Amino acid sequence: MLRILTAYTREIDDVDAAVSGILGQLDLEQGLLKNSVGLLFNYLDFIDSGVVEALCGRLPFDVIGCTSQNFAVPEAAEEIMLSLTVLTSDKIVFSAGVSEPLDRDEEERIEALYRRLASGRDPSLIFLFVPTLKFSPVGDMARKVLDRAAPGIPQFGSGALDVPNKIRTPMTIYNGGAYQDRLALLLFFGEVNFKFFSITFPGQKTIGLSARITAAKGNRIISLDNRPAVEYLEKIGLYDKGNINMAYAFPVIVDFHDGSEPKTWNILNVNDDGSLNSFFDFEDGVPEGSTISLTTATGELVLETASRLAEMIKKEPGSGGVFIFSCFSRSVIFLDSRAEINHMREELKDFTAPYLMMSAAGEYCPYYSGGGQMVNRSLVHSIIACIFKE
Repeated sequence: MLRILTAYTREIDDVDAAVSGILGQLDLEQGLLKNSVGLLFNYLDFIDSGVVEALCGRLPFDVIGCTSQNFAVPEAAEEIMLSLTVLTSDKIVFSAGVSEPLDRDEEERIEALYRRLASGRDPSLIFLFVPTLKFSPVGDMARKVLDRAAPGIPQFGSGALDVPNKIRTPMTIYNGGAYQDRLALLLFFGEVNFKFFSITFPGQKTIGLSARITAAKGNRIISLDNRPAVEYLEKIGLYDKGNINMAYAFPVIVDFHDGSEPKTWNILNVNDDGSLNSFFDFEDGVPEGSTISLTTATGELVLETASRLAEMIKKEPGSGGVFIFSCFSRSVIFLDSRAEINHMREELKDFTAPYLMMSAAGEYCPYYSGGGQMVNRSLVHSIIACIFKE
């Protein structure tokens, strides 16, 4: 059995009021079972004001999570919020922690974190919260390292986010500490009943602005049509005088023209040499003749895919609680960044289990193959959900 307790606050400046409000909603004396862990997601300012550190100091279990924005819980939908979800069980065991700084030896440090938390045991589920490092596809790297270390174990999670106008200092969180450069992991041990859903923007709906990839390496597209890749963004009006914000909202489709499904890529930043960075890398290089193009990303499509996910969630029997992570690029399409979370809250108004929805900077969610096997994926421009079932 997995019991889920939830609480939230909008209070940033009054630390005592914020902490007492969270504790008052949880009723920890009566609600906790033998093993517990907290999942904490909040706007960056809750760290700066001291709320996160003070709250974690009052909780009798490990707390893990990351910064984000655009939150929805059954009671409210706000751009700025702190949400705490407590997972507690007599039979499921939790193990949480953060890596050493990922400024070097990234793969070794990610694997060392996993080995330390697993202690020779095989987990049934992994939650990961990924630092948003400017030049590194560390989330995609973490997924691959964890796939090697824990083959067949599903991974679900989010990239840390802090993008009110531009990327500032997104943080992962562990026991009150906040880190710009550390991976946070939560391992579940024991029988956990869960199901995953994910929806990505459809790659077939391109808008025709394609270019041939003429040089790429790792997570960088270096040149398109034998010109610096940034010129492609400038040509189509998505990069102007160093401002890349518009490019975040447009999914980029990479078509290898080899019979495989086109892959949704994303533009993270522009390098000094005019190349483009992504969260993801090209593992086996880019086949000659591969092309990129933009796909449509409209408010109508965002809300339609959110409705589809809500229907999947509502149709799944025996839900005990749900985590929903939506790519932040979906929110910047709207003048009001709360449009999708307000829509989802309306869609789930009759849903009786607790849920949390928030924006993500990269999404990590398995999909079910034709044979029913779960395959871990790194995603962008997606909305994903993990349902814990009773």
